[in-house]
Amino acid sequence: MKKYLKKLKFYEFSEKHKKTLCTNLNTEKTLMRSKSKVQKQSIKKIYYVIAFCNILVNLDHGIIPAATKEIKTDLQIAEVELGLLGSIVYGGLLLGSLVAGQIFQKFNSKSIITTTISAYILSLLMFPISKDILLLGLSRFLVGFFQVK
Repeated sequence: MKKYLKKLKFYEFSEKHKKTLCTNLNTEKTLMRSKSKVQKQSIKKIYYVIAFCNILVNLDHGIIPAATKEIKTDLQIAEVELGLLGSIVYGGLLLGSLVAGQIFQKFNSKSIITTTISAYILSLLMFPISKDILLLGLSRFLVGFFQVK
C-alpha cells in the first residue's frame, strides 16, 4: 500500500486519510477480483453451450449422410429431394455469411450470439421431430444459417 501512497504523494495527509485510502484501494481490488471471477464463470458457461451445439451439429452432419437410405424410405422421398435435404445446409451457410457482417455491425454482439445459439439449438432439435419434407429442409437450412455465428 505504501507504493500507492508514494505514487499519489499523500504523505501530507493524516493517518486517518491514509487508512481510508488503503481501505478504498483494497475494496477496489476485491471488486476487481470478484468481477474477474464472474467473467471466468460466464466464459465457462458460454464454452459449454458452444461445445454442446458443436456436438449436436456433428451428430447432425454425420447422421444425415449415414442414414440416407432410412430417411428416403421413411419419408418416401425421391433422390433429388434427398440430395436437396443434404445440401441445403450450405445454402444456409452462404446466406448467413452474407448477412452476418452487416448484423454484427448494427447490433450488440452478445445479444446476437445469444439469439443465434438459441435459434441454432432449436433448428437442430426441429429436424428429428418433424416428418414433413419442407420442415426438414427448413431445419437444415436454418442449421446452416445459424452456424455462421
